[in-house]
Amino acid sequence: MDINAQKNYRNFRAEAAYLYSESRYVTGERIPQVVRSFAYQFEDDRNTFLLPGYASVQAMVRQRLTKSLSANVAVENMLNREFLVGFSPVPLIGSPRLWRVGLPWDGRLR
Repeated sequence: MDINAQKNYRNFRAEAAYLYSESRYVTGERIPQVVRSFAYQFEDDRNTFLLPGYASVQAMVRQRLTKSLSANVAVENMLNREFLVGFSPVPLIGSPRLWRVGLPWDGRLR
């Protein structure tokens, strides 16, 4: 299930998205270490060690500079929460607050 919403505010556009994905083997067990899974993530392929769920907040701001060049700033784990993403055999902690800055260029011919 995928839900997306957009709202324009003058020269800005706000977007929100939610994705629910149910990844399982044919035998019914969940796939371990699913990327960006926040609940029901297992450390092993037999689903014996359930990792605790967590919530994370991300945001991105993009500004078009020219017809084919934009600037963007993104932050992941905005609240800088500590969460468990693995256990083999010591606890593995997810990344702290992460900032990204970029200049995406759309070089397609128009």
